[in-house]
Amino acid sequence: MGVTGAPSIDGIDIIDVLGRGASSIVYLARQTRFDRQVAVKVLDVTGQPDMVARLYVNECRTVGRLASHPNIVTVFDGDQAGDGRPYLVMEYLGGGSLADRVADATPLPVDDVLRIGVELAGALETAHRNGIVHGDVKPQNVLFGRSGQAVLGDFGIARLSSGASSRSLSVFTPLHAAPELFDGDAVTPRTDVYGLGSTLFQLLDGRPAVGESTESPLVIARRVALGDRRSLQRPDVPERLVELIHSMMDPDPAARPATALEVGETLREIEQVRDVPATALVIFDALDEEVAPPPDRAELAASIRSGGTSGDVAQTIPPPGPDRPRTAWALTTVAVVLVLGLLAGIVALLARSGPESSSAAAPEPESSAPPLESTTSTAPAGSEPTTTTPAGTVRQSTVTSLPDKATSIPGLQPNISYDVVGDRLGDSSQVLLSKLGDGVATLGPLAPSISVVEVALPIVQRLPAEGEWLAFNTVDNPECNGFRTDRFVVRGMWDKLAVYEGGQGGLRVLEFATPEQARQMFLAWSLEQGAEPGDCVGFARPFGLADPETAMVTHHDPTLDLGPDVLYNTWLQPPPPGSPEFTSVRTFLTQRGTVLLSGAIGSKGPPPDAAAMERMLRGAWAALG
Repeated sequence: MGVTGAPSIDGIDIIDVLGRGASSIVYLARQTRFDRQVAVKVLDVTGQPDMVARLYVNECRTVGRLASHPNIVTVFDGDQAGDGRPYLVMEYLGGGSLADRVADATPLPVDDVLRIGVELAGALETAHRNGIVHGDVKPQNVLFGRSGQAVLGDFGIARLSSGASSRSLSVFTPLHAAPELFDGDAVTPRTDVYGLGSTLFQLLDGRPAVGESTESPLVIARRVALGDRRSLQRPDVPERLVELIHSMMDPDPAARPATALEVGETLREIEQVRDVPATALVIFDALDEEVAPPPDRAELAASIRSGGTSGDVAQTIPPPGPDRPRTAWALTTVAVVLVLGLLAGIVALLARSGPESSSAAAPEPESSAPPLESTTSTAPAGSEPTTTTPAGTVRQSTVTSLPDKATSIPGLQPNISYDVVGDRLGDSSQVLLSKLGDGVATLGPLAPSISVVEVALPIVQRLPAEGEWLAFNTVDNPECNGFRTDRFVVRGMWDKLAVYEGGQGGLRVLEFATPEQARQMFLAWSLEQGAEPGDCVGFARPFGLADPETAMVTHHDPTLDLGPDVLYNTWLQPPPPGSPEFTSVRTFLTQRGTVLLSGAIGSKGPPPDAAAMERMLRGAWAALG
């Protein structure tokens, strides 16, 4: 596309440069086969081809092994570009990085830092349990997902536990690097604990603890080696949090917390003391298989020269055994795929797995480049107005240009408010729980014997919450390109996952303040699953809702009998990436009144039983009354 220095990659149109790092360049691109935005990371360490090969294989292996974790970036593909440089095709995350959030040295709110810390601790603990040390935890490598969750990227210099890698200052970032990275000592999970502590310090202070990015790396390295850093002095930061971060950054690895799990649990305890809902700590248990040692340099170089990847390069997480323990914060790979894809409301994930669909993806910039999208509360130019339209009023679209997927953040918008005013708008989650129970009876129709897991991956941090959703059709259809919802209030949430022999099924229940809000979210999530010509009515051209009262997306595969007052859409689809043991997935969205039910059922054999899905939904609606 005319970007200077960009490589030639089949099926990829390079659009722009997202960021530059010490060992790579990240481009914004479009993957033409799937018609979706992606981030393409091209590795290049000048004069060190063996290092390039090692970084490439490590990143393929690492992210493949950690596929589907909600706080770890997803990689779709990897190979060799036309000029010989290795590349990775990753999800594009348009929400910017942590470095962007503190670019002006303004500290973040304490509760935000606690949430981010817990999410990153879960990602790191998962990596460590699978024999992987990230080695370069820093604000530039933490991005924001579609629902606002922190996502850890750039595993390019990750250390597989059985291998070694360079300690070159050209690869890692001195400002957040542990002392052992400079002197060649053993790299352990406590190395990442240091990087996480240093990152949290900057989020709370506004500036790194050991210097500035404009200083010489050698000067910074000397300070790190001597333990010469500033103290965290901010009056509103709890003393226990200050002590934790200082201990995480101790020059002696043995004096730091032993695990990321320990860090995450401490951060959750601090949240609870502050009367803030504890953030979900999502951890995948260790794989049953042993981590194979990296191939030797000759094999690496041969793999790169051959223009492909050997069979052992792009590894994925196998399904867990039937006796693997499952807890509320330790979910199986496929469980999290289904939870994130559907129960968290981002239902387009499953649609993206089909060859005819598209997606808005997520990048992994390595520098402090400015974010692509402003995070102010002002709606993008040309977007649908956010004021509520009186019933029966026909909206005439005044849009002059279609919101651009390249510069718009789809999904939940950044202008979330938790200061919802009104006596009626309390958290109704306990009411939903009283009606639906622990999930055993509700999800029971899916199989004769099920094990129910509590899902703790909310689309918002606490309830009630007010926000907006920007939806794009994943199919090129001028009849309904997309729309921006009116502002809605989420009042309550209930979500469970059933695990059983031959499959898994998840159900999320959300309650909104008004039926109109629930219906618009039903339309938005249905549109994100893909709506062909003829599937839509009531949408404005080129963008928006022409008549909110009659707008509808209809896709019934299969047809269900849920009663005349329940709207529904269903899809039978191939499984999403990262769940090779599943053969197909049934996705469903249903809405009645102020309540929206969404979910998915994955099968390891024949397609999921549509009759069982219908019985489950009929029972859920009957329980809700």
